[in-house]
Amino acid sequence: GFAATSDNYDTTAIRYALKMMETLGYQSLTFEPKTYWLTRACELPVRIVGGKTGRGMFIIDGNGATIVKANTLQFNFFERIPVQGSYASVNDAVAAIYIDNGFTFTNFNSNGSGGVWQNSGYSFLHLGATFGSIVQNIFLTNFDIGLRLEFCMNATINNIFVNNATSYSV
Repeated sequence: GFAATSDNYDTTAIRYALKMMETLGYQSLTFEPKTYWLTRACELPVRIVGGKTGRGMFIIDGNGATIVKANTLQFNFFERIPVQGSYASVNDAVAAIYIDNGFTFTNFNSNGSGGVWQNSGYSFLHLGATFGSIVQNIFLTNFDIGLRLEFCMNATINNIFVNNATSYSV
């Protein structure tokens, strides 16, 4: 289920790079400053497998990259939410794993146009259950929701520009 035949090269490469962050303990990923095309959601790392204990920070630097949807399907471009999908059902052990790590997500441009995205509930970034995350320098256009952060304690959001959001920007 990691890669699908309908995925394009960019989708597979980004998904693979994010998985490597988690499994090999890498804590940063820097994009080339070019345009990337996505065909489905890219799952952000949950934790560092076998990594250090205590709070960790995954750094994802778009480096001025542009992320564009390559089809008419609706999906979150980047997401990391507890598997159960409902925070009420997350037990303490699972919540601790998620909250132990935060994200610095920075320097991206993105366009979610294509298909019927209005009122879809999908966003550029859907992030849940983190501590100390930083989201900055993001330019978004044509999303239902620009940034969707849930239970992101001590998060810092700055320099976000959202154009043409249907439901809400942040």
